[in-house]
Amino acid sequence: MAFAREEIDPEALRILDDAGFVWDPNLLAFTREKSTAPELETIHYEFLREQQLVVGSALDRSARTGQLLRLRILVQSLN
Repeated sequence: MAFAREEIDPEALRILDDAGFVWDPNLLAFTREKSTAPELETIHYEFLREQQLVVGSALDRSARTGQLLRLRILVQSLN
C-alpha cells in the first residue's frame, strides 16, 4: 500500500519540514541525517497515522493541537 506526503496533516508537515525532515517514499517515512552520526533519524508514516496526524482524521481541535504539540516535542528531543 502506498502513501503520499500529502496525506499528512498540513501542520505536521510544516513541523517536519522546519526540522529538516524529508519524505522518503521508499521507506514511507520522513528522514533526516543525524548531526552526530551518518545514520538517519526516521519518523514513519505509520506512527503519524497512529497519532491521527493524517488528513481527514476524526480528531477534534483540542486533540489535534495536543497531537501536534507531541510531534513538536518529539522532533525537538531529536535535536
